[in-house]
Parts: sequence; C-alpha cells; structure tokens
Amino acid sequence: MFSKLILYFIHKPGLALAVTFAGIIFIGTGLLLLPQATVSGDISFIDALFTAVSAVCVTGLTVLDTGTDFTFFGQIVILGLIQVGALGIMTAAAFFVLILHRKIRIGYQAALRRILDMDFMTESVRIIKFIVISTFIIEIIGAFILFFFWDLSQFSWQDKAFYSIFHAVSAFGNAGFSLFSDNLTSFNGDVVLNIVIMSLIVLGGLGFIVLVDFKKCFWGIVRHNYGFRYFHIHTKIMIVATAILIIIGAVGFFIFEKNNPDFSAHPIISSFFQSITARTAGFNTVNIGALSSPSYLLLMALMFIGGGAGSTAGGVKVTTVAILFILVISFIRRRKEVSIFGRTLTLGNIFSAVAVFFFAISVLFPFLILLLYMENGSFREILFEAISAFGTVGLSMGITPHLTFFGKMFIIILMFIGRIGPLAIILITVRETENAIIKYPHERVVVG
Repeated sequence: MFSKLILYFIHKPGLALAVTFAGIIFIGTGLLLLPQATVSGDISFIDALFTAVSAVCVTGLTVLDTGTDFTFFGQIVILGLIQVGALGIMTAAAFFVLILHRKIRIGYQAALRRILDMDFMTESVRIIKFIVISTFIIEIIGAFILFFFWDLSQFSWQDKAFYSIFHAVSAFGNAGFSLFSDNLTSFNGDVVLNIVIMSLIVLGGLGFIVLVDFKKCFWGIVRHNYGFRYFHIHTKIMIVATAILIIIGAVGFFIFEKNNPDFSAHPIISSFFQSITARTAGFNTVNIGALSSPSYLLLMALMFIGGGAGSTAGGVKVTTVAILFILVISFIRRRKEVSIFGRTLTLGNIFSAVAVFFFAISVLFPFLILLLYMENGSFREILFEAISAFGTVGLSMGITPHLTFFGKMFIIILMFIGRIGPLAIILITVRETENAIIKYPHERVVVG
C-alpha cells in the first residue's frame, strides 16, 4: 500500500515535489523537537519547523544559534536536511527508485528531462548517478581542504573534521548554515577558507547541467577532440552571466564599502565573497547589518536573481534574467528572433522566463505587505528578509529571531515557495503540448 502511494506521487512530478519536500520537512521538525536535539532540551514547534524548512530549502535563515543551541545530534539532523535539499528532492527520489531496481516512469523522466535539460530519456539514469556522485566528491574535496588548512587549533581533530564537513556541505548546498555564532566573520582574513567556500558556492550554484558539460569538456580535451564543443548554450550563458554578476557585485561592494572597517583588511576578497554568497549561499564574512544603502540594494538584486537552473541555489535563476535581458536587447535592435552565441532561443524558453519572473514578483509582493503590516522592523529590514527567504539565501539584517509567530510562518511559506515554486511551474506543465482547435485572429495592443 505504501509503495503504491509512493509510486503514485512519483508518477505525478509536480505534486510529488511539493509533498516530498513537505514530508522531509515534517520529519526533520519531529527530529528537532526531540529533547536530545537541543541543549536546553526544549524547542517550540514553530522554531523547529522554521529550522527544518530553512535547512531543507537550503536557505540558512535561523531563529536559533546552530552551533550553541543545538546538540551534536541536532546539528547532524540539520546537516542531513541540508544534504537532502542540496541534492534536490526529486533527484534524490529518482535515485532511490533506481537503487531499488525500479524503472522510472515516462512522466517522471519527462520532468527530469525538463529540469536537467536532458536530450534523451535514457540519459536520466546516468545523469542522476552523476549528480549524486559529483555532489559527494566535491563536498569531500572541500571538507578535506578545510580540514588541513582551516585554522581551528582550539578544536580536537574530531570536531575539526565535523566542522569541515558541515561547512563544506552547507557551502556546496548554498545553505549558509554555520556552526559559529557570527557565521564566518571571524575568518574574514582566512584566505584559504574564503577561496574554498566561494569555490563550493559557485560550483553548487552553477547547476548540474553545467557540471555535466564540464565533465564532457574535460574528457574531450583529454582525448584531443576539442572538448569545448560539448558546451550547450545553457552552459555558455551560465558561465558568462555568472562571471558578469560576480564581477559587478564585487566592484559594487568594493566601491560602496570602501569606508567600512569590515572590508578594510581584505577589501578585494571580502567584496568577492559577499558578491558570491549573495546569490543564495547566505554565508557572510562581514557584518550585514552595517552595510551602506547601495550595498543593500545590490545584495537584494543578487539574492533575487540567485543561481543556476538545476542547481542547489534558489532565486529566479541566472538564465531567467539572462533570457529577459537578451529579449530586451533583441527588441531594441528590432530583431524578430531572440538569439545568442549563434543559437535562437525557443518561444518556450522566453515564455518560461517571463512566467518565472512574474511568478516571483506576484508571490513576493503580497507577503511583503503582510510582513510590513505584522512586524515591527523597518521597510528595508523586512524587504531584505522577504527577498532573502524567497531567494533561499539566508542573509539577514538581524531581525529573524525577533519575528512574531505569524512573521515566522510567512517566512517559512516564502522559503518553501521560493525553493519549489519555479520547479513546480515546470513540472506541472510537463505534458504533451495540445494544439488549440480554435485559433483566434491576431490583433495588436499598444504597449508602453
């Protein structure tokens, strides 16, 4: 009976994604409610739910101190929830079906193909295995480097190993959870730590589609048959757009925070770190509450954009914004087709980008109004918090622990929608395109 229920949801990808996310969240909530999960032995249901949602949705917003309020057991639970969220519920579910020697049904494979941009149904098994294996390999390498180069002389080697693993998984998962009360601000000058965390964030935020192309490119170079030709248009857009966003963000922070003492010691690496972490990672090596107004606006823009499609990051996605930008450029140039890198984008790509962008706006706006009405924070603090939650970023100006019950619930819903929203739109529309029997005449509408 239970197996039939699981298979029923697997055959309905859109519903399966939301229900599975919710199920994992409530399991995590139950584990965090156990007395052995917290130091005090007592945690409210709303705080346990908030922490579980933030972990599964790889957000990083916290109402309790992960390092001091949770026991080792509680931290392990949070780490597990982050890992599940990083892999992606749908990908993890598909992988579990594979190891149980069951076949992935056609509808589910179609959903995976739409998300992961796979060309053939038969690619699903190989891609899913690559996602899981590459995730663990990258995280292990990151944890290994942190263990040997991270200055944690005050800890035993066991604690140092756990801290290294926890932060490596949190960084690659773009979660932003830290076991330090001040996040990573105490390690502002640790160059190795900054580089490793930034690298993990970027790799997690590029998306598995890009990582697959990187693998093909590597083997192509090894075999001397020009590996770069394996790059899909998606990968090219992601690489260029990600580099542009990182540079714009870093230059902006370098200029806007030139008088900020947190940036003075290592202005370049601090600027790059905040630029990279803003796109859904949530770590910080400077005091977010002490930034200038232009930096807040820049942070919110980067948080809203997020990372790559099919990645551990949130936001409306880099490719969404890139397609909209290319669309505007094509309109200005009076071109009938939207093209880049010698390829024409499909109408489906353009419609999806527009839909995802306006979906984000339509969700954020009402929740922002509710938060402004219910909470006592300033407009800037609440706007920042709302965008951070929807973009599954985790950066905060310090108001998260002081939210009311309803404020926490609104943020929980925003984190949940922000994590599954764009994916759910795509999954719900996974069906054969139906040709309209009735076609209406064309007519122009005045715009602008």
